Order: sequence, then C-alpha cells, then structure tokens
Amino acid sequence: MRGYFQIKLLEEMKSTFSPFYAILRDLQVNNVRRPGDFETAVKDKEAAKENIKIAENERPKLLTQARTEYQKALKQAQIINERAETDSNIILNQADAEAQAVRARYSTETDTFTSLKNKMRLSVEALLNYMAIRVIGSSKNDVYINVKSPAQVKYDL
Repeated sequence: MRGYFQIKLLEEMKSTFSPFYAILRDLQVNNVRRPGDFETAVKDKEAAKENIKIAENERPKLLTQARTEYQKALKQAQIINERAETDSNIILNQADAEAQAVRARYSTETDTFTSLKNKMRLSVEALLNYMAIRVIGSSKNDVYINVKSPAQVKYDL
C-alpha cells in the first residue's frame, strides 16, 4: 500500500514540477497518516482474518469432539438397547417357566381328579360335591354357604 502511494505521488509530483524544469528521480515518503476510519477498518479486517484462521484451525478439533460425542452416544444407546433386550428375554423366560409350572400343576390336578373320579365311579356333580366338602373340611375359619333352594347337597353314588 505504501509503495503504491509512493509511486502515485512521484508521478503526480513529476507532472506538477515538469513546467518548472525540475527533475524528480526519487521520492521518499515518511510518516504517512491515514484517516482514523480507514485505520479502524483495516484493523477490523485484519482481526476478522485472524478470527477466520482461528476458526478454521479449531474446526477439525471441534468436529473430532462432535464425532467422539456422537460415537459415545451411539455406544450408550447400543448398551441400553442390549440391556433392554436381555431384560425382556429374562422376563419372557420367567413367564414361560411360570406358565409351564401352572400348566403342569393344573395338568397334575386334572389327572388326579380324573383318576379319583374313575376309581370312585363318581359323576361330575358328585366329584364337585366331594371337592367342596374337602375344601370346607380343610378350612381353618368358619365357612358360610348360601345355597338356593331347593338345593341338592347330597348326591347318590
């Protein structure tokens, strides 16, 4: 900038002093003061360039940090998902085991009552009456029964 100003000023001075037969061969410019607004604009521009360089230099670091955070979040999500799948499989297996135990218990009871019915030659109604008597007999508390009339409380064998 200073060199350009010096050359332009030399040309201007040559054209100004040529009518006086003066020969200018060189011109030295010292202590050139630019307007304050111009200086401020130049400083702002330089600061902006520096900020851009800083941002460009920090960009890879910030991208790496963001990618690292993203990968950590993905891993955490994968861990949570696998834990949830494991927990759900455990719950399903427990439910299946409980269901099999209940089915086995009811199957055993069914076989027992079928065998009892056949050995004692009971009808379904008589078997139900027998079961009711056994439940009432094994109760530790008083049992109150409300039976509609006429109720059949005894069955012939």
